[in-house]
Amino acid sequence: MIGLIISVILLLSGNVLAEESICFDKNTAGNIVVEIEKCRIDEKKIDILIKQNQELEKQISLLNQVIEKQKEQQEILKKEVESYKTLLATQKAGYEEEIKKAKPSLFNEMLKAFGFVGAGIVIGLLL
Repeated sequence: MIGLIISVILLLSGNVLAEESICFDKNTAGNIVVEIEKCRIDEKKIDILIKQNQELEKQISLLNQVIEKQKEQQEILKKEVESYKTLLATQKAGYEEEIKKAKPSLFNEMLKAFGFVGAGIVIGLLL
């Protein structure tokens, strides 16, 4: 299309310089005008597409930044989860130790029982 426009312009400008006239019938002249108008419309479309492409490139850049931030947050959250796991393990060990301390052992219970039985026997003998 651009070649056609350039050739028409060269033919027309050559005609002005040579002072010769070239005539076109109405259909050919109409086709030339239509082609020139199509070229103008296509150029406008190209400009719009270039602007849209630039906008999309900006959006891609912003989305890449968002992805990087989310990756950073994910790493932070992984570290926090590991920290909580360590904390829970420590708490569990502490609670288990407290339960062991609070729970009477079988040996201690047997000593108490024999102590009470012994004390009962001694009191029974004294009476």
